[in-house]
Amino acid sequence: MSKILSLVNPFVSFKGASAVATPRKTTSEINFVPAKARSLSTKRHASIVSSDSKIVQYGVYAFAALNVVMLLGYIISINTSAAAGYEFSKLQRGVASLTEENKKLTLRNAEINSMTVINDTLNQEGFVPVSGAEYIQTTAQHLTQR
Repeated sequence: MSKILSLVNPFVSFKGASAVATPRKTTSEINFVPAKARSLSTKRHASIVSSDSKIVQYGVYAFAALNVVMLLGYIISINTSAAAGYEFSKLQRGVASLTEENKKLTLRNAEINSMTVINDTLNQEGFVPVSGAEYIQTTAQHLTQR
């Protein structure tokens, strides 16, 4: 309770039920620093602030440079992906044309190897069909002896 009441009026301290007015020290009285020391500390403070601002400035430059590097990396990766996609679609078109050509060649092979085409080619060349086949009978031991 006394803390709350002392916040209301900083120059009056409350003790118990009665209020006794006692002057409190102000911040300038508590933190008394001689003028010469104050000027030195102000200079130090200014150098600290200027070095802090330089650090912040370098941080901003480093952050900007990092963003530029990341942007360039992103652009390069997008370009690489686009080039790979174009190459992939080009290869897919090549596969489709080769598949179509393979179908045509398979059909042509089936036409050439059909029995009607083979019989027609043999008749044009002058071959005659075999009416009966005669096989030579040999004994196996004559072939294997030496």
